[in-house]
Amino acid sequence: MRLRQLGSTQSVTFVAPPEVYRSILDLRTEHTRGELSFKTTQIVTSVDVVRWLLEQSCRFNEQMMPLHIAQGLNFCHRTNALWKHPEFLTDQSSLKKLLGVIQLQEHQTLEQLYGTRHSASQTDKMNFDFAQLQRFSFVLDKKRCTASSEALTPAAPFMEVEQEREVEFEVEQVREKHSDIQYTPCKFPGVAGFIKSFVVTGNLEAGGPYLQAFEFIGMTKIGRKFKIKKTASRLFVTREFANTTVHTTRGMGPLESLN
Repeated sequence: MRLRQLGSTQSVTFVAPPEVYRSILDLRTEHTRGELSFKTTQIVTSVDVVRWLLEQSCRFNEQMMPLHIAQGLNFCHRTNALWKHPEFLTDQSSLKKLLGVIQLQEHQTLEQLYGTRHSASQTDKMNFDFAQLQRFSFVLDKKRCTASSEALTPAAPFMEVEQEREVEFEVEQVREKHSDIQYTPCKFPGVAGFIKSFVVTGNLEAGGPYLQAFEFIGMTKIGRKFKIKKTASRLFVTREFANTTVHTTRGMGPLESLN
């Protein structure tokens, strides 16, 4: 809605739980330095709501900054490996070195995930072979230091580690995606002769290669589950309608896999 008549014939009502309402009032008090009276502070306006939404967005971005930095450094390491081994498609040695950098270990134990890390120093992590990546990593490192100095809460280190794990989790999620099963379609032999005859004469040949629609549905898995039976309806389908894909599983009829 564009709300072009907002303020004249249109209005907006904000509905929020008590904790959100209290948070909006607290944020307003911070910005007004408590100068408003108790009576007026109970009335929430659109300015208060928009201010609160922007504040929440900024806080969320600040909390996600360690994850963004971790993703940026991960990008630098991957790009550095790709640029360093450009012949990985033809050279097996280069391919192994590249995979050693970009492949992440999956199916780790809890101790491996959250235990003490014996990794390289921070200087080694920021050392790249290309000037472009080196400059970019310095920018990320500066942002990391700024974010670390601002987040002085006891839970901040654990939150940063947890967000860095999300990088590995996202990669693992992509790898676990399964591709759709590709079925081989049956070749369509053309329109059956009895259909052409029906179009010309209007008479449907008795006992032709066709089925009553509900009888056809009753032959599928869903139809058998709900015990669909043939009815007196004059809605028919041809037997060719059921032959859509080639089935390689033994004992499976043309309607066995229909849902």
